[in-house]
Amino acid sequence: MATSISDPFLLASYDLPRSSSSTHPHVLVTYHNQRITATVQGDGVHLLDLESLHPIASHSLGPASRFGCPSVTRGPNSKSSEESATTYMFLQSESQIRRWTGGALGKPLEEGPAVHVENDISRLYAPNELPTRLITISTDGHVSLLDEQTLATVASHPASSNLLKTFLFPRADWAPNTSEDGVVLILFLKNSDEQQIQLKVISICDDDDLSELYTSKIPLELEEETYEIADISLTPSGHLSLLTTTGSWHAYHLSPSSPTPSPLGPPLHLTNLSFISSPPSPHLSKTVALLGLTDSHVLLVSPSSSLPSETVCMIWDLKFGVLLASRALALAGRVALEAAGGHAVAVLSPGGKEGKGRSVVLVVPYAVPARSTIRNALGKGAAGAKWLKQPQDQGDGEGLTEGERAVLEGQAGVNVEAVRKLESEQGEQGLSDAFVKAVLDKAEGEYAAVRETVRYLLGRGVVSAGMLEGRGLLEMLRGKDDWVRTFSPNFTLYPRLIDHVTKKAIELALDTVPDLGEADLVSLLLPPAPAPALLTHIVVYSTSGPALRRALREALSSRPEALVEVLGAVEGWVQKGGRVGEGEGQGQGKKDLPPFEKVLAFLTALLDATFLTLLAHPPAHALLLRLQSHLQREIAFAEAVEELRVPLEPFVRAGKDKERSAVEEGDWRKRRKERFERRGVAVGVYQVEELVL
Repeated sequence: MATSISDPFLLASYDLPRSSSSTHPHVLVTYHNQRITATVQGDGVHLLDLESLHPIASHSLGPASRFGCPSVTRGPNSKSSEESATTYMFLQSESQIRRWTGGALGKPLEEGPAVHVENDISRLYAPNELPTRLITISTDGHVSLLDEQTLATVASHPASSNLLKTFLFPRADWAPNTSEDGVVLILFLKNSDEQQIQLKVISICDDDDLSELYTSKIPLELEEETYEIADISLTPSGHLSLLTTTGSWHAYHLSPSSPTPSPLGPPLHLTNLSFISSPPSPHLSKTVALLGLTDSHVLLVSPSSSLPSETVCMIWDLKFGVLLASRALALAGRVALEAAGGHAVAVLSPGGKEGKGRSVVLVVPYAVPARSTIRNALGKGAAGAKWLKQPQDQGDGEGLTEGERAVLEGQAGVNVEAVRKLESEQGEQGLSDAFVKAVLDKAEGEYAAVRETVRYLLGRGVVSAGMLEGRGLLEMLRGKDDWVRTFSPNFTLYPRLIDHVTKKAIELALDTVPDLGEADLVSLLLPPAPAPALLTHIVVYSTSGPALRRALREALSSRPEALVEVLGAVEGWVQKGGRVGEGEGQGQGKKDLPPFEKVLAFLTALLDATFLTLLAHPPAHALLLRLQSHLQREIAFAEAVEELRVPLEPFVRAGKDKERSAVEEGDWRKRRKERFERRGVAVGVYQVEELVL
């Protein structure tokens, strides 16, 4: 799967108040159970549904209301005493914590109790793991556990120092001495007298026990004597990153074996982002936000310093220090991020305490691999060059072994035999990325000399899509005249394209390169590229749905003739795939078809992206009617087969039980001994206990 950031869509927008004395952002958001709780300064609290993209409840508190932290909502669950959603807020203008119930599930709005607090609250948590408790953290790190009904304090942990940021997770493997119930609260603190960041881990059990597990100092190695933290990210797996206002980005991993975080890799040094040039502040920067996605993937959102009206969203792999995906938004100002069930919710607010404008709440879809691998990072070094401070220029041949340098500089040239021998000599180390990139660089200028070598490297799966600087791998291969026929002569799904042929190098790239972008894939469908031959590979390639729809819309919406050709090939697959599913058309026809599920998934994305273009293009109408006929037949067949599920289910379970019982278990020596014993007592058709000769 290629890492991507799709077009964001608007969830809500709110007018800025005419005047504001609050130092907090205009809009603060939290996420719980497909709901976004938006806290709006000078307005109130709104519940937004991510599925319908509509507000489901609101609680207005007037233009004088000021909030010190995001409000939180807890929905109904099996342990909760409430039958509808409950929202908790800290009204800074009144120094009160309040609660209200109802609205989200059609219940009438009911005001709950309010409790006065002496210190400002920095964060509220209402975790499902503690259904009858509310957690509050003050700006000086004081932790309190409140009863959800009365808001009375039932337990607390003393204050520490200036609080930077907090995270709350269910029980974590990297937090030692934790029980199975409750949550783990992580505090990041900074003492004003010491230039050090402290990490404090607190265990909160369901019996109201608050215990400090450990406190450690984060080993930041900076050239500056004084620094400020811009933002912090932390994932449930214990992967931590800290970004300073000078652009230094450090990544760590928390483990149960050591309380001190272990560096994940060398720090990155960012540039060309607005938060780097902002003046120091005792609080986290409001012009940059981090969101941890996986073990080392982090989403960074910040306005660009070169284009002040543009905000950049970037997904970085901190383990390898590469930029995997980015997207620019035509908005700028204060930034906040919140994770929302596979999406990111970004809040962008105009800068300044007062003025005209609107804050927007955006849902940012993204796709990212579950794990960080070197394969996904290969060739991505140039993508983030604009945002990284460049080190001193490296010498030529950096990263090459002596054998690789000899092959590249040898008089015989770079040929397959030499590369295969080199790969064998280097053993498990294999070919370096620098060598593969050097071969591809040669291919741009002298492709005929290294054509077979490029094909060999593609076949070995060591080529990445971004190894060529300036343009992508597919673009380079498409520009070289290396055409060979690679598909069956019986491939006649769309007669107008039967005489087209494919590039073998491109076919290998589609089969072996894992990180091809959706836009590059779809570009292969445009003239003079052969749609059916390459479309087979594109359909089965692992892609992101939103990114694929966007690429199809951008490439084909203005080219109805090419769109009809692609749709014609897909229509042939649907027609023939349906007949194969009913037992017809077996043999060679079935072998030429991509999986029917993949065909339907691609057809869905194609229609979603270009349906209006097809409706406006009369030659496509007949194709759409034929597709409708094929799909209606498939739907009817699926509905008929579904009726057999219940009567056949017992036979399926019996077959699975029989297969499991047939699997021999236990030690292999014991099984072999039992087989010999059974064989020894068998004489013909008789079974005897013992035979003595």
